[in-house]
Parts: sequence; structure tokens; C-alpha cells
Amino acid sequence: MKRKLTALILSMTLILSSTFAFSGCGMNTRFAMSINGEEVAAGVYIISQYYATAEARSKFSEEYPDEDTSVDGWKPDDYLLEGVKYTEWIDNRAVEMVARFYAIEEMYKERDLSFTRDELAEINSTIEQRWNTNKQMEELYAMLGEQALQFDVGGDTWGEFFEKAGASKESYKFILTNDEKTAALFESIYGAEGTDPVPEEEWRPYFIENYTRVRVVQMSFVDEEDEPYEQERIDDLREFALKQFEKVEDGGNFYAARQAYYEYLYGIDNSDDNVYDLDLDDIDFDDDLDDISDDDNNDENADEGDDNNDDEDDDNDENADEDDDNNEDDDDDNDEGDDNDEDEGDDNDEDENDDNIFEDLFDEDELSDYMDELDYGIEEYLKVTDYPDNEIIIKLSEMDFDIPEFFEGENAFYILLKLDVTEREDKLLEYRDEVTVELRAEEFDDMLNQKAKEWITDGTVVLNQKALNRYDARKFL
Repeated sequence: MKRKLTALILSMTLILSSTFAFSGCGMNTRFAMSINGEEVAAGVYIISQYYATAEARSKFSEEYPDEDTSVDGWKPDDYLLEGVKYTEWIDNRAVEMVARFYAIEEMYKERDLSFTRDELAEINSTIEQRWNTNKQMEELYAMLGEQALQFDVGGDTWGEFFEKAGASKESYKFILTNDEKTAALFESIYGAEGTDPVPEEEWRPYFIENYTRVRVVQMSFVDEEDEPYEQERIDDLREFALKQFEKVEDGGNFYAARQAYYEYLYGIDNSDDNVYDLDLDDIDFDDDLDDISDDDNNDENADEGDDNNDDEDDDNDENADEDDDNNEDDDDDNDEGDDNDEDEGDDNDEDENDDNIFEDLFDEDELSDYMDELDYGIEEYLKVTDYPDNEIIIKLSEMDFDIPEFFEGENAFYILLKLDVTEREDKLLEYRDEVTVELRAEEFDDMLNQKAKEWITDGTVVLNQKALNRYDARKFL
């Protein structure tokens, strides 16, 4: 939950007073302000300016939807945000952010919270990774996904970017660690073991009303530019999609249908006898066998090693008895089986085929359970109230539980199955944290806003005006 809450906290918008207490004679610009008598490193303010600039752009696009900020000669201070000049809004917002950081630090200490050694190690590892991540690539990846990896974007890492702006790694570490403290603070109040947890009679009905559980196979018929394929290709894909839907209707597996589509998409054979028809004799578990425990793999390797040993132990005797029984059963009617046994004995390693490995691990009932688990793994839980106009959400609202349907959307064919969210108690409990954030984030935000506002107006926050004048927000525009 901490990771989700951290992202949520970073995206929250504060609307606080813009009246501040100033220190007019501060000459040292290495600190931007003091809070409760503690000096705040200028880098913390600088990084807050960067975050505030991103918020300003978003707010500007809402208030001035027809304005283009990318044109030459665009002057931000020709515009007002919430009644103040654009760059002044950014500076004010940055101070608000810093005040919140220190309010969180104080409340974290008051509750006697702390991180474990492992949690600290993970936080430090994340900070190190983020500091050394290419900024331009990350931004491009956010827009294009894995397609971004084909570009050599160059540019600075986040660390280089902030150092050029005047912020140190220590300031960056303070802010990212504070994000994690924010999540821990929220959980200590509203989490299941918190001082004011969200009662089950509130979060459970909320989840059931606002979320839907679904299995989806999506087969797109537009390219990366959202341009539709040629009609012949669309018709071929529709025929393939309907064939997969018929298999699902007949009790087939969504996971299998999705894998079959991947085969189709990349031009691999998808004939009736391919592995994704899930016939026991044809199935290929090369990839899925990775999910088998190390113990099972070790046992299997041990069995293969036993075939090579001259001195057999009790396990080998048991295997030998099985071989004797198999040989008696097969006898003259199954010479091919005898030949295979001899070949296996000679090769006794990589040449053992996947069917034999599979048969050692699963019987037919176990296969059914295994495939169910694969289907569970691709289930999605969608918050329907967030996307009321989405074509899939609208379609799902018209569907009954447990009846698969084929749907031709604007850009893709879909095989859909709507399921009852209450059937998976494990998922209900798993989503409790996410629902708790949705139900209490505003209250938590208001509490922090109020504390920060009090500090700003009562003189707890004392600004070093010389430093604030030096660190101009325009460097981020």
C-alpha cells in the first residue's frame, strides 16, 4: 500500500494561504527557510519548485485550455493562477510542499514510527536507482511504454538534472524518504491495525459497488498510431477472435486464448493442434514450469541422477519397481515404449521430453487447478466509477456473471467474462488498502494542509528571502 499511497500523495493538490512570514536579513542561501527553528536545505525547496511547476502546468491547461505554452515568446507571468502570477504561484506552492514535508516529519516522530532495516535498505536502493535514472527516457517511457526503449534519448539522469538546478542528493533523499513516511503515517492512522481504521461495513460495500472483476482478452485491430488495419486483416482477426471465443464458451481457458492471440500476432502457428488447445499430450510447459518450486525441480534432477548411479538407494529401488511394473504391463504390445525407455536411459538428461516432465508433476485434475490459477492471474479489478463512459465498462454493466461474451469495440475485439467480486475473499482483503486510500485520502490531505497552513501563518515557517530570490522557478519552465 505504501507505494500506491506515495504516488497518491505526490499527486495531491493543495490550496493554502499565500501569506508567509519573511526573514529579510538572511544572507546565507544554502537554506531556503527554517521550520520550528530547523534550517531547510535549499535543495529541498528547489526540488519542490520542480514538482510545483508540474502542477502549475496541469492547472494552467485546465484554466486556459486554448493556450499553447510551447510557442515562442510565451510569457507565464502574463497569466494568473488562483489570483497570483504564474511563477509566484509556483514559489508559493513549493513553500507549501516544504511545510507539509516537515509536518509529516513531526507527526511521524510523534507516533514513534520507524522503518525496519530491510525497509530502509529498500528505500535507499530505490533512491539510488531513481537518482541514476535517465530523466528523458523515463518521461518518454511514460508516454510510449516499451517503444521508448528503441530511442537513444541521451540527456541527464535525475541526479544530474537536480544537481544542475542546485539540489543535492541528500535533499532528494530527504523528499523520497518523506514520501515513504507519509505512507507509513497514513497506514498508522487508517490501516487495518491503525488508530482509526476504516470499518469493514464501510470499505467492503464501497469495493463491491465501485469495482468489477473481469477476465479480458483484447485483440487490437489498429496500429501504434491508432490507424485501423486493412479490412482483410481485420476480417481475418475477427475470424480468429471468434474461434477463440467459441473455445472459451465451451469451457476453454482465458489464459490459453490470450497466449493463442500472442502466437497469432507474431505469426506463430495457431492451428487446431497447437499447444494452446490444452490437450494433455500436446501441452508445452517450458515457460510455466518456472513456477514449480525448487524442491520439485531438485527432486526431479535427483531422479535423473539416480539413473546414472551404480549404487541405488531406496528411492532408486522404488523407481526400479515402477520400471518393472511398466515393462510387464507394456510387454510385447508396446515395443515402442520399451525403445523409449532404453533411449531415455541412454540420454537421461536434456532429451527427456516435456510430456514426461509434465506427467510427473500433474494429473488431469491438477492440470485443471493449475489452469484455473493461470486464469486467476490475469483477472482484472476495474474501478467502474472512474471510467463511466468507457466502452468496456458500459458493456460489462450489461453483462451477467459467469457468461462469456464477444464484443467488437472501437479499436479491438474482446472476449469478456464478468465475475462476482465477492467470490474472491482474498482479493477483497488485498484491495482493502487501496480502498482505504480512496476513502480517507482527502481527510488525510486536509489534516496535513491545515497543519502546514497554521505553520505558514503563525510564523513557524520563516522564509530566507534572499535564497528564494536566488532560486527562480523559471529555470524549470
